[in-house]
Amino acid sequence: MPVCLVIGVPGVGKSTIMDVLKAKYPDKIKIVIYGDYMVDIAREEGLVRHRDEMRKLPTDVQKDLQERAADRIYRESLSFGGVVLVDTHGFIKTPNGFFPGLPERILKLLNPSFTVLIEADPEEIASRRAKDETRERDVELEDLIRLHQELNRMAAVTYATLTGCNVVIIRNEEGKIEKSAKELAKNIGVA
Repeated sequence: MPVCLVIGVPGVGKSTIMDVLKAKYPDKIKIVIYGDYMVDIAREEGLVRHRDEMRKLPTDVQKDLQERAADRIYRESLSFGGVVLVDTHGFIKTPNGFFPGLPERILKLLNPSFTVLIEADPEEIASRRAKDETRERDVELEDLIRLHQELNRMAAVTYATLTGCNVVIIRNEEGKIEKSAKELAKNIGVA
């Protein structure tokens, strides 16, 4: 089962790209949203009501949730015959700075074949976030979004160094979601 990590800042469109890909290749793609697994565990234990509260939890609690989520993802993904896309983050902005989305122990458990970094212009991301009424996102300046994307590039390179996976960077320009999905499919070998 090839695992492909898909990372990007909130609002960049990574989940939308994967949904387009899943619609085109339903038998070849399984989408696993890492944060959903963490949220499910946190909800089971009464730690959060919704996903946007996750980044405000103490770091030690987040680390424990990461590890337990990775274990669940790994066990559930073993039987799938296609590519497992793990929708996650390279770094998560918290009140205490940026927290690594996938530390070394988690990466080694997941053992990805690819890390795909989805990027867009910071201005586009800020605009998308402002329009998204389904989430409780922090308002960030474009400079902070730019920094977050730079940190995600560092995360992607680190993931490749630690696991030997390939890194792919895909630009998700406004109005070109199909193009981005097609590029992702080609790079991970499902198209």
